Amino acid sequence: MHMASPVATSDANTRRLFCERTRVSGASLQLDLGGRTAGTILIELHEVDRPDAPPLRSVTINIATSEPGEAEHVYWPPVTESNDGWFLLRATFSDPSAPHESSGLLLEAKLIHSQAEPYESIPQALLFSPISQCNLNCTHCISRPTRAKLRHASDATWAAVREVTRGEKFVHLATDYSGDILFDERRYPGTLARLIDLEAAFRIDTHANCLDDDIAHMLLRSQLREINFSVDSMDPEIYRGIRRGSIPLGEVLGKIARFMARKRVERPEIHTIISFVLMRSNAATIKPALAFAQEHGIDHVSVVPMLAFTEDMLDEILVCDDAAYSALYAELTAEATRVGVALAMQPPVKRWREDDIHTPCEVPWATAAITANGDVMACCMPGTVIGNLNEQSLDEIWNGADFAAFRMRVNSPNPPASCRNCGMARVRNNRKAYAPVRYARPAVAAT
Repeated sequence: MHMASPVATSDANTRRLFCERTRVSGASLQLDLGGRTAGTILIELHEVDRPDAPPLRSVTINIATSEPGEAEHVYWPPVTESNDGWFLLRATFSDPSAPHESSGLLLEAKLIHSQAEPYESIPQALLFSPISQCNLNCTHCISRPTRAKLRHASDATWAAVREVTRGEKFVHLATDYSGDILFDERRYPGTLARLIDLEAAFRIDTHANCLDDDIAHMLLRSQLREINFSVDSMDPEIYRGIRRGSIPLGEVLGKIARFMARKRVERPEIHTIISFVLMRSNAATIKPALAFAQEHGIDHVSVVPMLAFTEDMLDEILVCDDAAYSALYAELTAEATRVGVALAMQPPVKRWREDDIHTPCEVPWATAAITANGDVMACCMPGTVIGNLNEQSLDEIWNGADFAAFRMRVNSPNPPASCRNCGMARVRNNRKAYAPVRYARPAVAAT
């Protein structure tokens, strides 16, 4: 996706944009609706030297589902040979005679692309799971359906990971997806050491059950850049119901506290987070985490709406309950201000939408996920497996026809089923984005 500074035009609602890449397939727009709550907006893409000719592409936006202050994302069939080209993007109200309280509708515009080729010949970032199981069976886990069989990453898989982390433009390694890297080390000694031996900066997400002193020692002497303590409830009984198989919450918090005490002395630059997947069952139990974070110097508290990956979790979705979510947001925001702790939590939604939509995604062009069985996934969302390292090399998968076909559909009017209402590339007022189990359905065949 390329952001271009507007070049002066005779129309405040037209932007002249340069596209560096092939297959321009949409645009992200910042709009000033001027107080309007109904009607439609027509978006047109023109060749820059033929502004009065019929548009190359056109789409409409329904104002009634536009979230005030949020970007709007529109997709169209790609313009194949768009690289190194200039375009005009124009926005107009369907009823220009209706009152408008500002002088311009189109404030900013970014072009979206769907090129087949990745940015580099190998991924620039990885999400890696060296083992397929965990010591907990958390109710909301993204990989709960895939953990029935224990698998370990093969030497070939580790070699592919090392190839990426040694790349000249490598940026980031994250773990874990289908388990907990600290549990991996406790049950299979050497896993964490092998990760550290990659000599790459990395992030871990951990439930902290295995954050013992010896493991803390290893982490604090590694290239650990960020650690997220995923707790999910500050109430011991509710915590035990969500984190099935966990040690008592008090012991978990004690391990986090001890780690933070050492971290402040030995590695103060490591970024730390305590996080909560927001559900109906834990909403009232999160507030004490703000005081805990303040006491122990944790950088921020993250509260993220749950994504339902299994049918039994659909009733736990809280974010769509406007009154309950708004009240919780106000309560946690006020408490965060009072204790002086940063809170990462999305604001309440003003207008919900029912149409399929996701934000522009750049993940499959720069990042891959590799699981313990050798699967190479386009991202962390279920249903995005492209190939397997036990059958093909990473080069053959990353630069192959299947990955190219996937990339060409991600930012398009007909995205893959897993992208259609993506919970990661989320338009936050899209109800469907919070229920992948229900709305990650096969897309209609392209025409």
